[in-house]
Amino acid sequence: TDPTIELRLTDHSKSTLKQSYLVATDECHHHTLLYALFRMKLIEGKTLVFVDEEETTYRLQHFLEQMSIPCVVYDAQLPMSTRLDMLRRFASGEVNTLICTDGTLERAQSAQFDVSEEDKESGLHRGIDFTKIRNVIIFDGIDQPTTLNFANYTHRAGRTGRAGNPGQSILFLTVAQAQRVNAPLREYVKGRGERCRAFR
Repeated sequence: TDPTIELRLTDHSKSTLKQSYLVATDECHHHTLLYALFRMKLIEGKTLVFVDEEETTYRLQHFLEQMSIPCVVYDAQLPMSTRLDMLRRFASGEVNTLICTDGTLERAQSAQFDVSEEDKESGLHRGIDFTKIRNVIIFDGIDQPTTLNFANYTHRAGRTGRAGNPGQSILFLTVAQAQRVNAPLREYVKGRGERCRAFR
């Protein structure tokens, strides 16, 4: 069979996940807060930044790169060779921040890519493991306090803090979102035996 590279995110029962939220006054403040987290080294290691729309990924990438923060976008519309290169750079630690949507990450995890003999010799055909994610940033917040939205939140946040590894998720909320969502979200998370606190 052809050598392949398979992306996977393995489930583990033990979690060391710290969940928190930040409230931003507007879109500009969202970007400023994210930059501050990187600049103050409150975010270190492999980081997934989730946004709701694919076009937002490139706007956010442009902003971070202007601030000298290396990052890549996983875009399912890009050529296969480009997507593979992005994932290789992220997996190797050359770039520690990957910006994506839920849909593009799911497609990346389930995809299999043809790789060269050189990649096969380097061990890449055994798979890129996403279990060592240190940070998850949920950039666009949660609009409404629904069970589905909260389930999606926990799915995103659960990308880190696996297999006994430390991890943190940070939810960005607008003022309006915080007024609608904050209290019911904290109750929802509490019902799962977890906590979501103001970031500090």
